[in-house]
Amino acid sequence: ILGLAIARVRLGRGAVVRFERMGPGDWALRLVSILPLEPSSAVYDDGGVLVGFAKGFVFRADERGRIENVAYIPQDLGRIASIARSGTAYYLGLECGVLKLLPDEHRQEWWSARHGASGRWDPCTDR
Repeated sequence: ILGLAIARVRLGRGAVVRFERMGPGDWALRLVSILPLEPSSAVYDDGGVLVGFAKGFVFRADERGRIENVAYIPQDLGRIASIARSGTAYYLGLECGVLKLLPDEHRQEWWSARHGASGRWDPCTDR
């Protein structure tokens, strides 16, 4: 089982950790990879790979410690409530909408919960 940790770890701001079963009811925590940025929400990918978000970066992390940058979003998104994946698209659930990332096409699509329409980014990020 993989998870994300938020803490100062060996010069990092977070980490990918692995929970290993040691016996009935006993678990051990193993450091898999150190993250230079503090992570936010995360979810497993289809292949047992963790998908996370940290300061604008959507990344994938596997249990061998390999970190892959999927996309970078320069806008301040605020709090990321959820992350999902479908095919090659990643969906970030935000406080006021959903951001669909299509990394292979270097494209983003926005749906605003405030306006019920796509493409209205500015009103959502005004806090």
